[in-house]
Amino acid sequence: MLELIGIPFTGCGGGASYLSQDKAIGKKLLAFSGIPYPRFAVFGRDSAWETGGNLTMPMFVKPLRLDASIGIDAHGLVHDTAELMERVHHIHVACKDDALAEEYIPGREFYVGVLGNAPPLALPPIEVDFTGMPAGMPHVMDRRAKFVRSSAEYKGTRSVLAEVDAELMARLQKVSLEAYRVLQARDYARVDLRMADTGEIYVLEVNASCYLERSGEFPTAAAAAGIEYPALVQRIVESAFERRPSREP
Repeated sequence: MLELIGIPFTGCGGGASYLSQDKAIGKKLLAFSGIPYPRFAVFGRDSAWETGGNLTMPMFVKPLRLDASIGIDAHGLVHDTAELMERVHHIHVACKDDALAEEYIPGREFYVGVLGNAPPLALPPIEVDFTGMPAGMPHVMDRRAKFVRSSAEYKGTRSVLAEVDAELMARLQKVSLEAYRVLQARDYARVDLRMADTGEIYVLEVNASCYLERSGEFPTAAAAAGIEYPALVQRIVESAFERRPSREP
């Protein structure tokens, strides 16, 4: 509505928000631009399934369009076809959404915040520390790890400034800027990445208009770049202000 009546607002517009919300479409755009991502399959509730490459187990199954880790838990990691079909059915029924199954990439998980538009700035990467995760639990930030403060998953994970060398930081920031551009994000977004043991970096998703709570990953990364919270908010507002419709005097 704001776009239709010409009032600027912070964050992505309707089109870019749709691209980031529908994870399959986002992956197809990444594929077109040659940006690595986990191979995937989509199991529709009312349509045939589609695949984005030859798939291998294990895989992680989650809702196609939901966010905030809805429908994501330890049971999402599947190791055979029977487990895959059971989890797909669970997503269809419990989440009322299509199911996305993507190859599970073991390795390090990073978040890279991107700020601004002309040009965008990639912030220092944040890494998810899974060392306190209970034994046998998949290293994923599921609903319990994010929101259930009393859970072992919440207590066993933390987000910290990544300790990486200059070469790896440059690679993480480069692919994040590319994904930000391809999915038409603007003003601010967070790119979620996995680095496999081989060193290859995969884009998991782009979180348009991401979480901005003061202690969250994006403001933490901005502070590491010398941008304190009030200045961060101001820069996001200014990015939107620069897009205001021109008015004749």
